[in-house]
Amino acid sequence: MSEQQGWIKLYRKIQDHYLYNEKPFDKMHAWLDLLLMANHQDSKVLLGNELIEVKRGSLITSIRKLCDRWGWSNNKVVHFLELLKNDKMIEFKTDKKATLISIENYSIYQDVCDTKATQKRHESDTKATQMHTNKNDKNVKNDKNDIYINNTCVHDDSPAEKSPEVGDGAQDDEAKAGSPGKGEAYTQEFETFWSHYPRHKEKKKAYRVWQTRLKEKHKPEDIIKAAINYAEYCKFNNLEERYIKLAATFLGPDKPFEEFINWQNSGSKVAKVNAPRNYFNSYGGQRKYDIKELEKMLLSRRG
Repeated sequence: MSEQQGWIKLYRKIQDHYLYNEKPFDKMHAWLDLLLMANHQDSKVLLGNELIEVKRGSLITSIRKLCDRWGWSNNKVVHFLELLKNDKMIEFKTDKKATLISIENYSIYQDVCDTKATQKRHESDTKATQMHTNKNDKNVKNDKNDIYINNTCVHDDSPAEKSPEVGDGAQDDEAKAGSPGKGEAYTQEFETFWSHYPRHKEKKKAYRVWQTRLKEKHKPEDIIKAAINYAEYCKFNNLEERYIKLAATFLGPDKPFEEFINWQNSGSKVAKVNAPRNYFNSYGGQRKYDIKELEKMLLSRRG
């Protein structure tokens, strides 16, 4: 990316928009998805009983998860990652547990926003010292509104936050619910939880409940582990989205997440929660009839 071409600010919450999640992804869509999923700072992820350090510009995932996320086959995902690796865009290592992907030159591009924001604040502070007019006071206030959301530099200069998504139409309810409060950003640990959780709705509400559970001394790594296990549980049992708990419910006062912290796949499927029951098919002692046999029985009774 040359300096003359410039760059744009892209919010991570665009991943919650319905246009973003249309499948299957194309290659550019998948590449942007990797950039958006990459850590903006070093963090640690609990994988089974192993604590893994994930550096800035890297992400921990799995081939299967990328298949589900992008709507691709296993081979297509692997070939795409190999393509990016050969072009020196990423490095990746994969095993039976997980796949670690590192974005090449991540800091070179992402630090541009940090440098310019620092310079802008310095210039504004200098002006504020020299001149104390109402106009400059307003500029200082606006400069203090420079915030960072997951390594995205955001300048908030309007009373109401404008949607970053494509198009000038009104935001849908889910997009509005997905943003934290003004001046607030989701933590990296919550973003990790959200990326693993199988149902992406009401993100803002889920984040508030997440904060409540942390205040109660629940460990983030335990909740993330529960989300990973619950996602596997839902996938294994082929649960439709409407039967998957909202994240806010999963983290709610009843704390359903606790039973999934140490959950292990037993290999046996369970009935879908709240799914309508078919009493006829659930009757184990019923006799199986052949259609022709039933016709004969009916005809014999008429005779």
